[in-house]
Amino acid sequence: KSSLVAALCQYMSDRKFFPDGILYLRMRNMRSLAEMITQLVDRMDYDTVTTKSALPPKDASVESRSEWVVQALSRRVTSKALVVLDHVELFLLKNDGMDLKSFMGQLLSRVGRLRVLVTSSKEAIAFAGSGSFSYPLGPLNLKETVRLFSRLSPQLLTAHDRKNLYKVLVKEDQAELNYCSRNLSLLTHELFQALGNGYPGRIVQAAYQLDHEAVERLKSLPLRKNDPIIEQYSVMASQKTTGPPQPQPQPNHRRSLVQTALQSNARRNTRPQQQQQTP
Repeated sequence: KSSLVAALCQYMSDRKFFPDGILYLRMRNMRSLAEMITQLVDRMDYDTVTTKSALPPKDASVESRSEWVVQALSRRVTSKALVVLDHVELFLLKNDGMDLKSFMGQLLSRVGRLRVLVTSSKEAIAFAGSGSFSYPLGPLNLKETVRLFSRLSPQLLTAHDRKNLYKVLVKEDQAELNYCSRNLSLLTHELFQALGNGYPGRIVQAAYQLDHEAVERLKSLPLRKNDPIIEQYSVMASQKTTGPPQPQPQPNHRRSLVQTALQSNARRNTRPQQQQQTP
């Protein structure tokens, strides 16, 4: 969500969709409305809104500082402006959000040309006196997941490396499927698990966590195409009619991709590698 909204804001800023500016607030680490108001005050364009001498005192009440923000924006916004509240669900975990809803409702009612964009992992928050529109984002499909991972991974340095990984991992019949789709092959299921289940934030983490050895293991997965467990799983997936398929229990000598790729460094650093026992 955050990556998409940041790119959207850059796109809109370059094209002057909001001539009076975009105020982007990261709500992840904010604990109260007072902290949010402080960030708004700090990020206002003083030269065009007011002078620094006219700023509200830092020891002023939240109500007076909130009123200053509303009045400053009402003077500034003569065309269109946007306020972005990113990760608002993390802010709401720390309080009930009533102060935020009250302040934003007042801001929207008094600054008529102001728009607000909110990102949240939970149900969208609504502000009093304003209409709203929600756009849900689902997980990426396999081809988008692998492409994003390839672009970010420091282990894939050239366009040839990235193209080769995509060619090896993305099969035509699985390319458009996401983690919640039916008829996932075991290979696709394991790829999604290793690469964050198609969620961009987790894909970014995987891209920087998987070392060279782990990426090489990713490339080798399709070589197991004759593995009877995978064949059995694929048959089960094609016959299943409801919900995403669940992987069958695996023999002890086969480690899943997640165990192998994400724990390889920890295994090497904490204990000697044990020899696999054949059944």
